[in-house]
Amino acid sequence: IITVDLAGKQLGEELASTSVLADGQTVYSSQDNLYVGTTEWFDRRELEANEDQTSDARPSVTTRIHKFDISDPNKTLYRASGQVRGTVLNQYSMSEYDGDLRVATTEHGRWSPGGGANSESYVTVLEDRNGAMIEIGRVGNLGKGERIYAVRFLGDLATVVTFRQTDPLYTIDLSDPRSPTVLGELKILGYSAYLHPVTETLLLGIGQDAH
Repeated sequence: IITVDLAGKQLGEELASTSVLADGQTVYSSQDNLYVGTTEWFDRRELEANEDQTSDARPSVTTRIHKFDISDPNKTLYRASGQVRGTVLNQYSMSEYDGDLRVATTEHGRWSPGGGANSESYVTVLEDRNGAMIEIGRVGNLGKGERIYAVRFLGDLATVVTFRQTDPLYTIDLSDPRSPTVLGELKILGYSAYLHPVTETLLLGIGQDAH
Protein backbone atom coordinates (compact mmCIF):
# COMPACT_ATOMS: atom_id res chain seq x y z
CA ILE A 1 0.00 0.00 0.00
CA ILE A 2 1.65 3.24 -1.15
CA THR A 3 0.66 6.70 0.13
CA VAL A 4 1.26 9.56 -2.30
CA ASP A 5 1.11 13.25 -1.37
CA LEU A 6 -0.81 14.74 -4.31
CA ALA A 7 0.03 18.25 -3.08
CA GLY A 8 3.76 17.65 -3.56
CA LYS A 9 5.68 19.51 -6.24
CA GLN A 10 6.43 16.28 -8.04
CA LEU A 11 4.19 13.25 -7.99
CA GLY A 12 5.83 10.50 -6.01
CA GLU A 13 8.70 12.56 -4.62
CA GLU A 14 7.82 11.35 -1.13
CA LEU A 15 6.30 7.91 -0.82
CA ALA A 16 5.27 6.05 2.30
CA SER A 17 4.60 2.35 1.87
CA THR A 18 3.89 -0.84 3.75
CA SER A 19 3.40 -4.34 2.42
CA VAL A 20 2.67 -8.00 3.01
CA LEU A 21 3.86 -10.88 0.86
CA ALA A 22 0.60 -11.81 -0.88
CA ASP A 23 -1.51 -11.31 -3.97
CA GLY A 24 -3.99 -8.46 -3.88
CA GLN A 25 -7.25 -9.59 -5.49
CA THR A 26 -10.12 -7.83 -3.74
CA VAL A 27 -9.86 -4.43 -2.05
CA TYR A 28 -12.40 -2.89 0.32
CA SER A 29 -11.97 0.32 2.29
CA SER A 30 -13.81 1.96 5.16
CA GLN A 31 -13.01 5.48 6.32
CA ASP A 32 -10.12 4.38 8.56
CA ASN A 33 -9.12 0.91 7.35
CA LEU A 34 -8.29 -0.77 4.06
CA TYR A 35 -8.68 -4.53 3.58
CA VAL A 36 -7.01 -6.66 0.91
CA GLY A 37 -8.38 -10.15 0.29
CA THR A 38 -6.63 -12.93 -1.62
CA THR A 39 -7.68 -16.50 -2.36
CA GLU A 40 -5.43 -19.15 -0.83
CA TRP A 41 -5.41 -22.28 -2.98
CA PHE A 42 -4.03 -25.63 -1.89
CA ASP A 43 -1.65 -27.88 -3.80
CA ARG A 44 -3.78 -30.04 -6.11
CA ARG A 45 -0.92 -32.52 -6.48
CA GLU A 46 -1.07 -33.19 -2.77
CA LEU A 47 -4.80 -33.80 -3.02
CA GLU A 48 -4.39 -36.24 -5.91
CA ALA A 49 -1.72 -38.09 -3.93
CA ASN A 50 -4.24 -38.64 -1.13
CA GLU A 51 -7.32 -39.66 -3.11
CA ASP A 52 -8.44 -41.95 -0.32
CA GLN A 53 -9.18 -38.98 1.92
CA THR A 54 -12.79 -38.39 2.88
CA SER A 55 -14.43 -35.18 1.67
CA ASP A 56 -14.38 -33.80 5.23
CA ALA A 57 -10.61 -34.25 5.41
CA ARG A 58 -9.92 -32.52 2.11
CA PRO A 59 -8.60 -28.96 2.32
CA SER A 60 -10.90 -26.00 1.83
CA VAL A 61 -10.15 -22.98 -0.32
CA THR A 62 -9.90 -19.96 1.95
CA THR A 63 -9.62 -16.20 1.62
CA ARG A 64 -6.88 -14.48 3.60
CA ILE A 65 -7.62 -10.88 4.52
CA HIS A 66 -5.02 -8.25 5.44
CA LYS A 67 -5.98 -5.10 7.34
CA PHE A 68 -4.22 -1.75 6.94
CA ASP A 69 -4.77 1.41 9.00
CA ILE A 70 -5.28 4.42 6.68
CA SER A 71 -6.54 6.87 9.33
CA ASP A 72 -3.31 8.92 9.01
CA PRO A 73 -3.38 10.68 5.60
CA ASN A 74 0.42 10.63 5.44
CA LYS A 75 1.05 6.92 5.88
CA THR A 76 -0.49 3.46 5.96
CA LEU A 77 0.19 0.87 8.68
CA TYR A 78 -0.27 -2.88 8.50
CA ARG A 79 -2.46 -4.03 11.41
CA ALA A 80 -3.57 -7.66 11.19
CA SER A 81 -4.42 -10.68 9.04
CA GLY A 82 -7.02 -13.42 9.21
CA GLN A 83 -8.85 -15.88 7.00
CA VAL A 84 -12.34 -17.09 6.21
CA ARG A 85 -13.67 -20.19 4.46
CA GLY A 86 -14.45 -19.87 0.77
CA THR A 87 -13.92 -17.06 -1.74
CA VAL A 88 -15.30 -13.52 -1.97
CA LEU A 89 -17.21 -12.23 -4.99
CA ASN A 90 -16.11 -8.57 -4.96
CA GLN A 91 -15.60 -5.57 -2.66
CA TYR A 92 -19.29 -5.58 -1.70
CA SER A 93 -18.63 -8.93 -0.02
CA MET A 94 -16.80 -7.12 2.81
CA SER A 95 -18.07 -4.51 5.24
CA GLU A 96 -16.69 -2.91 8.41
CA TYR A 97 -19.19 -2.07 11.14
CA ASP A 98 -18.53 -1.08 14.76
CA GLY A 99 -14.90 -2.17 14.41
CA ASP A 100 -15.69 -5.66 13.08
CA LEU A 101 -15.30 -6.93 9.51
CA ARG A 102 -18.17 -8.91 7.97
CA VAL A 103 -17.32 -11.13 4.98
CA ALA A 104 -19.65 -13.06 2.65
CA THR A 105 -18.03 -16.06 0.93
CA THR A 106 -18.84 -19.19 -1.04
CA GLU A 107 -17.09 -22.49 -0.42
CA HIS A 108 -17.42 -24.03 -3.88
CA GLY A 109 -16.77 -27.68 -3.08
CA ARG A 110 -14.95 -28.16 -6.37
CA TRP A 111 -12.61 -30.76 -4.92
CA SER A 112 -15.19 -32.90 -3.16
CA PRO A 113 -17.52 -35.60 -4.56
CA GLY A 114 -20.38 -33.92 -6.39
CA GLY A 115 -18.37 -30.80 -7.10
CA GLY A 116 -20.41 -27.61 -7.04
CA ALA A 117 -23.44 -29.49 -5.72
CA ASN A 118 -21.71 -29.35 -2.32
CA SER A 119 -21.11 -25.61 -2.38
CA GLU A 120 -22.23 -23.51 0.57
CA SER A 121 -22.08 -19.81 1.43
CA TYR A 122 -21.31 -18.05 4.70
CA VAL A 123 -21.29 -14.67 6.36
CA THR A 124 -18.39 -14.48 8.82
CA VAL A 125 -17.57 -11.77 11.37
CA LEU A 126 -13.91 -11.04 12.20
CA GLU A 127 -12.58 -9.04 15.12
CA ASP A 128 -9.15 -7.37 15.22
CA ARG A 129 -7.66 -8.82 18.37
CA ASN A 130 -3.99 -8.27 19.31
CA GLY A 131 -2.71 -8.14 15.74
CA ALA A 132 -4.85 -10.97 14.37
CA MET A 133 -8.30 -11.03 12.79
CA ILE A 134 -10.21 -13.65 14.75
CA GLU A 135 -13.55 -15.19 13.75
CA ILE A 136 -16.14 -14.35 16.39
CA GLY A 137 -19.33 -15.30 14.52
CA ARG A 138 -20.52 -17.11 11.42
CA VAL A 139 -23.72 -18.22 9.76
CA GLY A 140 -23.65 -20.85 7.01
CA ASN A 141 -25.92 -23.17 5.06
CA LEU A 142 -26.74 -20.36 2.63
CA GLY A 143 -27.61 -21.52 -0.87
CA LYS A 144 -26.59 -25.17 -0.70
CA GLY A 145 -25.35 -26.20 -4.16
CA GLU A 146 -25.26 -22.54 -5.26
CA ARG A 147 -22.87 -19.61 -5.15
CA ILE A 148 -23.12 -15.95 -4.24
CA TYR A 149 -24.09 -13.56 -7.04
CA ALA A 150 -24.63 -10.34 -5.06
CA VAL A 151 -24.08 -8.98 -1.55
CA ARG A 152 -25.02 -5.76 0.22
CA PHE A 153 -24.44 -4.85 3.86
CA LEU A 154 -26.87 -2.31 5.36
CA GLY A 155 -25.76 -1.42 8.87
CA ASP A 156 -26.37 -4.47 11.03
CA LEU A 157 -28.22 -6.26 8.19
CA ALA A 158 -26.74 -8.30 5.34
CA THR A 159 -28.52 -9.21 2.11
CA VAL A 160 -27.05 -12.10 0.10
CA VAL A 161 -28.19 -13.50 -3.25
CA THR A 162 -27.25 -17.07 -4.21
CA PHE A 163 -28.24 -18.77 -7.45
CA ARG A 164 -28.34 -21.99 -9.45
CA GLN A 165 -31.91 -22.18 -10.81
CA THR A 166 -33.81 -19.77 -8.58
CA ASP A 167 -32.70 -16.67 -6.72
CA PRO A 168 -32.84 -16.93 -2.92
CA LEU A 169 -32.33 -13.49 -1.39
CA TYR A 170 -31.27 -14.03 2.22
CA THR A 171 -31.56 -11.36 4.90
CA ILE A 172 -29.19 -11.84 7.84
CA ASP A 173 -29.31 -10.12 11.22
CA LEU A 174 -25.82 -9.05 12.33
CA SER A 175 -26.84 -6.95 15.33
CA ASP A 176 -25.13 -9.56 17.52
CA PRO A 177 -21.83 -10.14 15.67
CA ARG A 178 -21.19 -13.29 17.69
CA SER A 179 -24.45 -14.87 16.60
CA PRO A 180 -25.47 -13.93 13.03
CA THR A 181 -29.00 -15.13 12.25
CA VAL A 182 -30.89 -15.67 9.00
CA LEU A 183 -34.12 -13.68 9.21
CA GLY A 184 -35.69 -15.02 6.03
CA GLU A 185 -35.34 -15.66 2.31
CA LEU A 186 -37.13 -14.73 -0.88
CA LYS A 187 -37.08 -17.03 -3.94
CA ILE A 188 -37.74 -15.67 -7.42
CA LEU A 189 -36.72 -16.77 -10.94
CA GLY A 190 -33.33 -15.66 -12.17
CA TYR A 191 -30.84 -13.79 -10.02
CA SER A 192 -29.77 -10.31 -8.95
CA ALA A 193 -26.16 -9.44 -9.78
CA TYR A 194 -26.28 -6.06 -8.02
CA LEU A 195 -28.13 -4.88 -4.91
CA HIS A 196 -28.67 -1.22 -4.07
CA PRO A 197 -30.38 0.34 -1.03
CA VAL A 198 -33.04 2.85 -2.08
CA THR A 199 -34.35 3.61 1.41
CA GLU A 200 -33.85 2.02 4.83
CA THR A 201 -36.65 -0.44 4.01
CA LEU A 202 -36.42 -0.73 0.21
CA LEU A 203 -33.77 -2.72 -1.70
CA LEU A 204 -33.31 -2.66 -5.47
CA GLY A 205 -32.02 -5.81 -7.18
CA ILE A 206 -30.73 -5.70 -10.76
CA GLY A 207 -30.23 -8.97 -12.61
CA GLN A 208 -31.83 -11.26 -15.15
CA ASP A 209 -34.13 -14.20 -15.57
CA ALA A 210 -32.17 -17.40 -16.15
CA HIS A 211 -34.15 -20.59 -16.74
